Amino acid sequence: MNKNWLIALSVIPCWSFCNVFYRYISIEYNIHTLVYASSVMLAASVGMLMIAQVGALTKDTIADKSTWVWGICQVLSNVVLIALFTLITSTEGALMTRISVLAGFVISFFYANRIPSRHDIVSILLIVGGVIAIAVNLPEEVKAQSITLMLLAGLIQAIRLYVAENHKQNIKAIKTRDRVRVTGLILGITSLMFLAVSFAFALIKDYSGLDTALVQAFPSMADMLNPWMILASIPVGLIIVGYMKYAEFHASKHIKSENFLVLTALVPVVTLAFEWIGSKLAPEVLQLSEISNTDMIAGGLMTLGVVYAALMNHDKKIEVAVATSSR
Repeated sequence: MNKNWLIALSVIPCWSFCNVFYRYISIEYNIHTLVYASSVMLAASVGMLMIAQVGALTKDTIADKSTWVWGICQVLSNVVLIALFTLITSTEGALMTRISVLAGFVISFFYANRIPSRHDIVSILLIVGGVIAIAVNLPEEVKAQSITLMLLAGLIQAIRLYVAENHKQNIKAIKTRDRVRVTGLILGITSLMFLAVSFAFALIKDYSGLDTALVQAFPSMADMLNPWMILASIPVGLIIVGYMKYAEFHASKHIKSENFLVLTALVPVVTLAFEWIGSKLAPEVLQLSEISNTDMIAGGLMTLGVVYAALMNHDKKIEVAVATSSR
């Protein structure tokens, strides 16, 4: 397995850790996860821009419509996921949104003319099989809404990664400092979008009198001004999220967005591992998610799909290397 695939894989534990840590601080310090995600991204952006400073591709990145499309997709993705998690458990939601794998291959086929190989199709079927196993066993009263939100979330996530793969400045950035600068600028713009949306919903929540499940899922003005949020966002943003987003852009460019999405099918499984660790370190705050037999079957199918894809990719690299050396 080459360096680019290893960088892509390194995103998975970061993503999974954030899933569990966000849940921990939301319970322990009453921090709203959407506002916290925005603050963490802003901290990551500031840290990356302090390292990279103003330089090549700065103006072009800010002016590039792909930067804004990526940011809008990130905001929409979080809004849709919040709506989804008001209906089903976080484990079910994490597993179901892996439908983004199928969406990624469809987008790459129609817009980049990349035809899935036989091995890709096997991986897709295994992962989608896990998604279907969850979907068909949802309670009838939330099934239709959950499946609709699942499809929407999967599509938005696939579009976001396809945009990252084809972002002109991300492609042009060859030096590490330039790549850090481009990623930092994109995160900065996105975090400000996040905070603007959160602020708008906070006003609606506090002053409109609306009492829908979606509105109540968003932060209030008190959530926006929680001092613990600022303190907790800085180290996680600087150390974990900055690297995670840098690696996400790197992986999308080098191994292609649809292959990266295949690897993200491991996120629910690794998240459960972090939940187990968290339940041992802070049992009064974190408890393991309830895992049904269906969840285990779905997670098993997805893991098998990822392992199969990684092994086939490794074999393909060996075959190419052998063929090249024999010329």
